[in-house]
This record gives sequence, structure tokens and C-alpha cells, in this order.
Amino acid sequence: MSIFYFLNGNNLFFYFRNCIKLSSYTSQKCSSRSNFSNFIGSTPSSKSISTDLSHLNVNIPFNITSQPNQIYKLLLDNPYKFDIFTTLKYVEILQTSKLSDPRIVNILSQQLLCNLDKLTTARAMSRFFRVLEPSSHLTDHFFNTLISYIYEKKIYPELNLPRVWTSYFKFLGSNRIYHKELYQDLVSLYNLYLNFFLSSSDPETSGDIVPNKRFQESIATVNWCLCICRFKDHTLYETVKKIIKTHKLDTSTLVRIYWSFSILNLPTTDLREINQLLNQTLENNSLYKLSHINQIYTILKSPSLSNGLSESEQEERNQLIETCKEYLINSKYSKNGKIISKSQKLVSDFLIRQNIPHQLEILTSDLSSVDIYICLNDEKIILEVDGPTHFIRNLDDPSETRKIGPCHFKEKLLKENGFVFISIPPIHSDTQNIKQIDEYYKELLQNSGSAHLNEIMKCN
Repeated sequence: MSIFYFLNGNNLFFYFRNCIKLSSYTSQKCSSRSNFSNFIGSTPSSKSISTDLSHLNVNIPFNITSQPNQIYKLLLDNPYKFDIFTTLKYVEILQTSKLSDPRIVNILSQQLLCNLDKLTTARAMSRFFRVLEPSSHLTDHFFNTLISYIYEKKIYPELNLPRVWTSYFKFLGSNRIYHKELYQDLVSLYNLYLNFFLSSSDPETSGDIVPNKRFQESIATVNWCLCICRFKDHTLYETVKKIIKTHKLDTSTLVRIYWSFSILNLPTTDLREINQLLNQTLENNSLYKLSHINQIYTILKSPSLSNGLSESEQEERNQLIETCKEYLINSKYSKNGKIISKSQKLVSDFLIRQNIPHQLEILTSDLSSVDIYICLNDEKIILEVDGPTHFIRNLDDPSETRKIGPCHFKEKLLKENGFVFISIPPIHSDTQNIKQIDEYYKELLQNSGSAHLNEIMKCN
């Protein structure tokens, strides 16, 4: 079968030619199936890295290399004095020293847009991805320009670089970036990478093989990104399931993959394996223990798992759910770091003026954290005050608003549990103008689907 047909691509000739060269190279380099598996699923040698990144090995002035505070001041005082790769090196030092901040990131991002033509490899691009944090202040213009350049120039990772794949999809997911054509290209290529890995494994021994950490991290991160941006690819889904079946993945990796499947409403696994993962997680003292238990709880609540279970299996599922709930409640996991936002306070103040009793930042009986809860007679009403991070950054159609996968999943579950769910978008009016604020929220609640709120708004 032609590689062009396999990837379903019409304009990737140059990149695919390199992929074919890579395939030939890896076949020559590895004399056995097991060696090839180790090569595809491992980190490339330092020698191969140095040849591709030689243009990034810039010299740092010797008198400030060990003094990050001076580098910080130097960049702020001379933001455009250095070439793009010198600035990158400085920012990497600052990030390692915990001194990078929005001002530093802004300097790097502006230089990046002015020097995109100097970035010709995915490995170089991934270094920028790793230091462009915090990215919450970066503009849509920045993301549009950068992603368009990557897509048009086909600056895609090579197949044997799991860390670069992780950097790409972590950047896309954490910034909620959706670009359909880019995702189609990247997912097709990543699926090819996984298929190379599978084809290199000996079926008789692969069940005992534990892929290296970077390879596993790439699988977990790719699936996490796709669930955040609600991009389903059934071919990749089937390939990942084959790897899970034929190789030993870490408990943490499996939990993250199955959680991503659940958010996308893709079938996960059977209760027996979920039970095993829960027991292994409970026995583990990892820093991510609570997070993983919360993810297992989500998997158990997902319709993709619960649909089709027998009566006895439903009972077992309910017992596992209670185990997760008990642990999470005892650990006060969902109560950590709750802060009332300015937007939530605006809505709360409006409800007070309307004499509507309500509660802020509560947990429902199934441990869903909600912004505002109202109980009027027989109606259980939830107001979710949505901020920008609740929505996908849709580069294909900015006018289309779609919630990220976890928020969409949460809304569906709450509605299925009998709640009236009302999404409250950010207010862009003058927040000092009380009358204008009241009119805005009244209009929203009158058209919310809640009979009681509609009646109250008409009377007030």
C-alpha cells in the first residue's frame, strides 16, 4: 500500500519522502526486530541530536551564564539585541531557574514571530514550545501566525522523536488550539510512528516489553490533547489499543489514556482492569495519586464504560465509584485551592439583588465542582461561569464556540443527573454599571430553560 494512501495526505510529499528515508535508515541501523523496536521507542542518541541542533548551540557570555538574575535584567533592558536562538537559550536558563515570567515570554514570542523563517525543524520548534509558558497572555494572532506557519511549511516531528511529539501536543492541548488540517496531518504521522513500533515488536516477546518513559509519555500526551480539543481519530484509537494489549504500559500512562478515551466517549476497557488500576494507584504514593484516582472516578462515571454492563457488573462499578469517592472526600481533593473569581462574584451579587438564594463553589453528590448552585422548589440549577480556558481556541472558525472536552463531559453528566445547567459567558460591559449588568444576566436567565428563574426574572 502506498504511504501516501496510508496517510490520506495530498500535500505532504516532501515530508513523506523524509519519512521513507527515515524508515530505510532505521531498517539498516537495526539488524533485528527487537533492536528496531528499541530504536523506534527510545530517545535518539546525543550524536543524532547534535547534528540537527548545531545552529542552536549559541555562545552565552561567560560572565552571566551562572547568574540568571543578570540574564533576566539583560533581556528586559535589551529585548531585541540578540538573535532568536540566543534569546531562546537565555529563556531556557531563566525557566530552569524559575525566573521566566509573562514579560520574558512576550519578548521571546515577538522575536519568534519575526524570525519564523529561521525555524525549519520540529526539534527546534519544540524547544520554543517548552519555554512559551506562561502562555495565558499570548494572543490569538500569535497562535494563528505560528500554527499557520507550521502547517504550511509542514514542520512536523520525525517518527523516532517521542519527546518532540510530546512537546507539540502538549503545546496544542495546553493552549486549547484546534486546527483540523494540522491535527489530521499530525495524527496520521503519529499513528504511522506507532505502527512502526508495533511492526518492529516480536509477537512472542512483546507482552513482556515495557516501552521507555518518553514513548509512553508521548502516547498519554497525544490522547490528552485530542480529548481537550475534542478531536476523534478512530484509526489512532485502535492503534493505541493494540499497544496497550501487546505491551506493558505504566499504571499512570494507562489511567491517563483511558481518561482521555472516556472524555471523548470512546470505549475504554473492562471493569477488571479498572479495578486493577485503582488498586495499583491506591497502593502507590505518587505525587499524582489523587489526580489519577479522580481520573479513574471519571472513567467509571463515563457512559462509554457503563453502557452495556450487566446487573452484577453495574453493582461492581458502583462499589468502585464509592471507593474512589471515599478516598477523594477524605483527602479533600476537590476543595483544594478554590477561589471565587471576579466573574463569579458579579453573578453572585446579581443573584443577591434579585433575592435568589444560592451557594458558591460547592460539590454535588457525585463530586462535580460547580460555580453556583441554586435550588428553587423542585429545580436543581447550576450556573457555570465560563472563562476563556473553558473554550477551544478554534483557528478554523473563531466565531464557533466549543467547550473543551472535560467541560463538555461535565455538562453532559450534570444534565443526565437532573440538573438544569446554565452556561454564563464572560461579561464585556462596564462592570461598574449595575443596571447594565442586571440587564445582561436577566436576559441570560430568562432564556436558560429554567421555569422558576424565568418567572423570577419576569417579576423583577
